[in-house]
Amino acid sequence: MKDGFNWGGKALNKPEVSFTAKVTKNGQLLASFGESKFTTKYGSFKDIAVNAQIAAFKWGAEDEPKDIELISKTIVDDVYNVGK
Repeated sequence: MKDGFNWGGKALNKPEVSFTAKVTKNGQLLASFGESKFTTKYGSFKDIAVNAQIAAFKWGAEDEPKDIELISKTIVDDVYNVGK
């Protein structure tokens, strides 16, 4: 995960994330997948609010757990849906 500061260095931007997951069973690779350079998307209204906070330099370190939770959920959902 790569965090960046928005212009002026006063608040965080949305993180940029890449990952690769490998699913194995008894040492045999069953699936491999990943995503490169995606960011958080909270849903239409909340995402607009988050973007407004970033633009107003009000999205900071105290908000990082929200981004990490959303990213973690996205990856877990992707792993859960392998083979479906």
